[in-house]
Amino acid sequence: MGAAEEILAGHELAAHELATHELAHELASHELAHELASHELPDAKPVGGLLPRLGAVDAGLEAAVRELPAAILLELPRPVCLGLHVPGVPGVIRVGADPSAADEGELTLAPDEWAALVAGAEADRVWPAHLRAALAQKRAEPATRLDREWALAGAQPDPAERWTAGQVLERVGATLLSIDL
Repeated sequence: MGAAEEILAGHELAAHELATHELAHELASHELAHELASHELPDAKPVGGLLPRLGAVDAGLEAAVRELPAAILLELPRPVCLGLHVPGVPGVIRVGADPSAADEGELTLAPDEWAALVAGAEADRVWPAHLRAALAQKRAEPATRLDREWALAGAQPDPAERWTAGQVLERVGATLLSIDL
């Protein structure tokens, strides 16, 4: 084999390795979504000049997170933090974040507050106006917590009702800005 043929073969091998690496990366992304979904679960846009702290949301990851059952989203083996925008509420709402890690002006919802929000949405008790009012109160009084009593307002939740994260976000009028794994 001549030098030119060796170089050509080397370039073909490098191109093949690159394609294999890209395919492996794509498969890993799909496997992550599939793995998350197998637990019987299932581009960030600036809002009002507000840019998410973590950058653009990968469309595949966003789709996978939206299909997960909302009730277990924050119970996954790998911690998840969502950055949300709720119309009428200034700043970013961090779901699953440590309150001490929040930037100035951000509100945080702990996992138990997310669980309450999910229960309320599934029981048809929490709507965008309810969430806006609760977040306004939380901003005014940081010790305020969203709990099941607030979320259910006396309703008895149907244990068979299992909404996806996407359904809950849609019900409460929230836009997903970022996902931190």
